[in-house]
Amino acid sequence: MNISAGVFCLLTTTSLLAMFSSVFAGDEVRGQRLAEKYCLQCHAASGAELSPNPNAPALASFKKKWPLIYLEEALAEGIVTGHDNDMPMFTFSGDEIDDLISYLNSLVR
Repeated sequence: MNISAGVFCLLTTTSLLAMFSSVFAGDEVRGQRLAEKYCLQCHAASGAELSPNPNAPALASFKKKWPLIYLEEALAEGIVTGHDNDMPMFTFSGDEIDDLISYLNSLVR
């Protein structure tokens, strides 16, 4: 492959990734509203504050523990925690998941 063909492939791939990431990107504000409705009664948003439920980690800590993309399936099918607590099961639509993950990403900037 010559250099100009390689550059063309790189630019094409980069353009496609940028296009698809903007198409599938969630809305941070809608994600915050979802978190306020479903999450913040038990979880703190950031690690700077204490969670209302001491067993519930801060939402900002999620990204430090695992890639947030791993949450997509759990949010779609219902999160089941592996420990004893009072967490209810929630299921979200694809758009809501994108929004919530966008919000979670904003917490650790």
